Amino acid sequence: MVVSMKKNILAIFILATTVINLTLTAVSLFVVIPSTKRTDNLVKKVVSIIDLELESPIKGLNDDGISIEDITTHEINDMTVNLKKSSDSKAHYAAVNCTLSLNKKAKDYAKKEPLITEQEGYIREVIQTEIGNYTFDTILDNKDNIRTAIQETLNVKFNSDFIVRVSFSSFIVK
Repeated sequence: MVVSMKKNILAIFILATTVINLTLTAVSLFVVIPSTKRTDNLVKKVVSIIDLELESPIKGLNDDGISIEDITTHEINDMTVNLKKSSDSKAHYAAVNCTLSLNKKAKDYAKKEPLITEQEGYIREVIQTEIGNYTFDTILDNKDNIRTAIQETLNVKFNSDFIVRVSFSSFIVK
C-alpha cells in the first residue's frame, strides 16, 4: 500500500508539472509571439522608410561605382612628416605609407598615369603639406579630411579625376 501511494504521489506530481508547463507555454504563445510580430513589423517599416540596402545592388563595385578590376594602385612609401606644434610644445611626426587608387577606365588614364611616377616628388609634397597642417592632438580625428584634401589637390594638379581614392596603408603618429 505504501509503494502504491508513492507511485500515485509521483504521478500527481508529474501531472501537475505537465499542467504548469502547458499553462506557461500557452501564456508565452499569447504574450510573447504577438510582441515579436509587432517588433518585426516595426523593423520592416523602418527599413522601408529609409530604403535600407545592406548590400550593393551591383556586385563587384566599390563605393565610387567603379569595378575593382578597373582600379590600379600606386604606392608612395616611407614618408615621415613633421606635424604642427601641439599644446605640449614637443616635436611630433607622422610616419605614413600612402596608396593612390587610379581608375584605369578614365578617359585620360593612359596619358596621365605615367605622370604619377614622374611627379612623385610633387605628390609627396602635397601629402606632407596636408598632414603637416595638423597637430598630434588633431591628426587622427581628421584622416578622412586629409585623404579628401590630397585627392582633390592631386586631381586639380593633373587636371583629371582618374585618382579615385587616397588611402593610408600605414599611419603612425609619435
